[in-house]
Amino acid sequence: MMRSTHLAMLTALICASTATVAHARRKGRGGRKGVRCDSARYGCAAHNTRYFDKLVRVTHHPPRSQDRACLGRLRRAGIKFRMLVHVKGVKTPVLVRSRRLGGVLYRRSWSNRRRFILDCHMVEALVAVGPAIRKAGVATIYYSSSWRYSIVKGTRRLSGHAYGVALDVTAIDGSFGYASVVRDYEKGRWGCGARNKTPKGKAWRRLYCALRLGRAFKTIFTPDKDRTHRDHIHVEGPNPRLRARPRRRRRRRSR
Repeated sequence: MMRSTHLAMLTALICASTATVAHARRKGRGGRKGVRCDSARYGCAAHNTRYFDKLVRVTHHPPRSQDRACLGRLRRAGIKFRMLVHVKGVKTPVLVRSRRLGGVLYRRSWSNRRRFILDCHMVEALVAVGPAIRKAGVATIYYSSSWRYSIVKGTRRLSGHAYGVALDVTAIDGSFGYASVVRDYEKGRWGCGARNKTPKGKAWRRLYCALRLGRAFKTIFTPDKDRTHRDHIHVEGPNPRLRARPRRRRRRRSR
């Protein structure tokens, strides 16, 4: 009688623990308790992205594994930034402090609460392509996502954000006014603005061409691609050949 009672209790405990593990695995990857994704577009990568955020530290002496030449070019270009370590997935991470890159003002979208962390080469590409963006009539870019360690939803592949080489653009501003992807991007209108009906729609196409024709980035996804990009333009993969030009020093006037 005692053996049967102990056997029943042991069986109940095993079943309960199995159900708990199964529930944890359904709740988050790897069976970790409390793991949740902070975006509907990306999946978890073993931990909550906030877990990796807590590991980030500022440093004054970057390790040898980082691209110090790239960091030096950003300094000479007059870009303000802080060097970082322990940024999961990013080779040469920097916290961008300058509001303007290549003459273009970068502002966080209203839903973005994350720090502006990118790989050094991604920042350098944004600086290099800045004049082309300004020539397209765009003065301000609003972004929703920069670095974030996550995987593309429905796959096991890390997103470009996990490497710090991707940026999601949700809106732009210029002489045409404020234009968001959701309201003002005209789907199916190819080209560089000649086929668009509205000034804001033309502005989006001119921005696309400034990024694409300059070969500054490898991948540019728009709402024309799929529903996942219905509210933003995904820019990823900086051209490693791009270099940020040194800032011109003002000559002192002789008295």
